[in-house]
Amino acid sequence: MTGTYLPDAFATHKVEAMLKLLRLDPLDDEQWDFLQSETTQDLQAAPGSGKTTLIGLKLALMADAWTSVTCGVCVLSHTNTAKNEIADRVASLAAGRSLLRYPHFIGTIQSFVHTFFALPAVRAKGIEVRAVDDAAFETAALRLLQHPDYVTLRNYLERRHNGTSIVSGATFTYRGGKLAVTGAAKEPSFGPETPSGKQLSSLKQTLAWQGVFRYQDMYAIAQRYLAENPGIIPAVSARFPFVLLDEMQDTSVTQHELLDLVFASSPTVVQRVGDTNQGIYSDAGAASEPALAFPLAGAAELPVSRRFGPKIAALASCLTVRRPQQIHGAGPDGQVAVLLFDEATAIDVVSTFERMAAAIVPEDVLLIGCLI
Repeated sequence: MTGTYLPDAFATHKVEAMLKLLRLDPLDDEQWDFLQSETTQDLQAAPGSGKTTLIGLKLALMADAWTSVTCGVCVLSHTNTAKNEIADRVASLAAGRSLLRYPHFIGTIQSFVHTFFALPAVRAKGIEVRAVDDAAFETAALRLLQHPDYVTLRNYLERRHNGTSIVSGATFTYRGGKLAVTGAAKEPSFGPETPSGKQLSSLKQTLAWQGVFRYQDMYAIAQRYLAENPGIIPAVSARFPFVLLDEMQDTSVTQHELLDLVFASSPTVVQRVGDTNQGIYSDAGAASEPALAFPLAGAAELPVSRRFGPKIAALASCLTVRRPQQIHGAGPDGQVAVLLFDEATAIDVVSTFERMAAAIVPEDVLLIGCLI
């Protein structure tokens, strides 16, 4: 990243000054190592290890030292909540606020794909995007299904249990150089060349021309766009010489593959941070290929949790089934509580936890938590 930021961005005296300015605790050795790392790497962070604070600190230091006016930092997360937390942290400093505008980008993976690939691809075909939303697509698709042009498909679906889900979940997939129509979770029970298959494809294409899409559609559209315009890949990777991916454990196979297509073969430094043991995807839906798996072998770790003490840390260590990790508790002792629930009782988890917390945590602490 020669020329994009000052070489002493992570110098010890600058880090210590920023820690004092932000009123943060001193860093442990593992946190120092990641903060000063300027090469591609993965970081496996235990719960409560301060990864979000560390990311905010690193970005603040980079913003303070950034010199390029055409190349920027790209920070991606899985959820808007995580994205907003990072944005709020960097916005607390004058220098950090520069990361919220061009040439930098802070957003979700979905918004990154929209901004740089999918929306330009759709607009290049003269389509005005009306909605990229699963619920909006479902409403429009079920309404269109009532049109006489889709009577064969409608009659077929009416004979199937939950048959309309095939239409409400109709999704583009990029295959063999073109967009194919599949179900949201699996292939329809009829082939693409059957009367029902042709009507499903027609319905999906009609909604696409009307500018109504599902979230997942945008990844397939982006893949086709990059295949047809390969010069975009080096342009985007050159725009972002440093990429930081938060919540990496929640990234799907499709997201992995698209991000790797753009950045893996470029000089871009990509630092991926997360906790694979807290991943929301099942092992079947997670990236399992060695080139995509997170974290890669030899990844750095943040094993010290300041959220809880040794007792809970010992239990949490036993639950690190995807990647064994010995978590060290440096926080309050707390109390171990295990809530077991099924689909019928899942709705009661939050209220049960609230009652337990009210019985254990002092009222003044709960009030402070509510105010924060």
